[in-house]
Amino acid sequence: MTSKKVYTNTSANPVFLSDGTSVGVGEQTTDAQYELAKGSFWEEHGVLVPGAPEIAPENKAQLDELRAENAKLKEDLFSEQSSRQKLESDLKDLPGQLKTAQDKLTEEQARSQKLESDLKAALAKK
Repeated sequence: MTSKKVYTNTSANPVFLSDGTSVGVGEQTTDAQYELAKGSFWEEHGVLVPGAPEIAPENKAQLDELRAENAKLKEDLFSEQSSRQKLESDLKDLPGQLKTAQDKLTEEQARSQKLESDLKAALAKK
């Protein structure tokens, strides 16, 4: 724990001090905010409590695991977003690729019909 004096916001909402600054949920006051918080309405009602939160040693390992899991989930999310963008891009290209394949199929069908008719003509000449 640091030696500087702080108050921690224990409420589910930000706390606004008399100078218009705020202390976010679970955050600590700055040095300037400390003086405003001392003896304030928020301190009297237990919303701003003196000191910074301390984590018990047994909970620190769990917190580290959760942070690691969160980092992994963020990596997975980024990867999935990249995959999704690639799929969307590929999907945009599909109509053009389908048109090209259909054109090629039509050409091959015409060529096949021509070869078939040439074969029939050759067989008829025999």
